[in-house]
Amino acid sequence: MAHAAATKRVLIYTLYERLWHWLQAGGILLLLFTGAEIHWAGRIDVFGFDTAVKIHDFLAAVLILNAFLGLFFFVATGNIKHYLPHSRDYFSLALRQGLYYIRGIFRKEPHPFERNTERRLNPIQQLTYIMILNVLIPIQVVTGILMWTSTKYEPFTTLGVIAGLHTLVAWVLLAVIVVHIYMTTTGHTPLEHIRTMLFGWGEVVEVSAGASQASKRLEQSEPAPPLAKTDDEDAAHAATERSGELDVAASDEDAASDRPSEPPSQADSDEPTENESKRKTGRKKGSKRRGA
Repeated sequence: MAHAAATKRVLIYTLYERLWHWLQAGGILLLLFTGAEIHWAGRIDVFGFDTAVKIHDFLAAVLILNAFLGLFFFVATGNIKHYLPHSRDYFSLALRQGLYYIRGIFRKEPHPFERNTERRLNPIQQLTYIMILNVLIPIQVVTGILMWTSTKYEPFTTLGVIAGLHTLVAWVLLAVIVVHIYMTTTGHTPLEHIRTMLFGWGEVVEVSAGASQASKRLEQSEPAPPLAKTDDEDAAHAATERSGELDVAASDEDAASDRPSEPPSQADSDEPTENESKRKTGRKKGSKRRGA
C-alpha cells in the first residue's frame, strides 16, 4: 500500500530572494512596456517618448546591477545549486516534465518531481532560469548598449539589425513570462507557488539524508557503495573458510588411505637382510669345522 510522502512547512525563499525575484519581474515588465512605447512611438503614448527612453535606460541599469548582486548572493550562500542541473540524464527528465505540463496535468497524473528541501526547481524551471539569465538577458544588455551608443559608433553598428534582434528577444521574454505565470498555477493549488514567492514559506517533501544520497547517486548514475560487513558476518565467513580447509584435508587423507600399497621392487627383494647374512655366515663356519 502506497503512503503519502511526508511534508513539512519550511522557509523556501529568503526575504532577499523574494525581493530579487519581484524586482526582476517588475523591471522586465516595465522594460517591455516602455520598449513597446519606444518601438511604436505615436501609437502608444503613456509616458511620452523621451520619458519612456529615460525610464527604459534607468530600469536596464538597475536590473543589470540586481543581476550581479543576485549572482553573488546565490554563489555565496550555495543556493545556486537549486538552479543548476545535476542529472546526467537531464534532457529526458526535462522531457518528462514537459509532457506533464502538456498532457499529464490535465489527466490528474502525479507530479513527476515533487518539490523538496534538496530540490526546489524541476528540470523545466531550471532550464527557464538558465535561458533567461544566461542567454536572453545578456543579448538584451549587449544589443541595448549598442543601440544606446549607436549615434557615437554609427559605422560600427547596424541599427536596424540590432534593433530587430532586441525586439525579437523582447517578444521571446514576453512569451516566457506568460508561460512562467501559467506554471505558477500548477502546484497542489493554483495559488500555492504565488503565496510561497510572496511570503517565503511552503510545503515541501521531507527528504532524509539516506534518501538524499540515494537520489543523488541515481541522478548522477553512480554505483552505490558496497555494504559494510558486521563482526558476526566476518566471523561466519572465517569459520566457513576454515571448515572448507578441514574438508579438503580430510578428503586428501581418505584418498591416500584408499590407494593400495605398492609391492617391493625386485631390487629391494634381492638385497639380503642383516639376519640372513648372519645365518649364512654361521652355516659356512659350521661346515668348515665338520670338514676339519
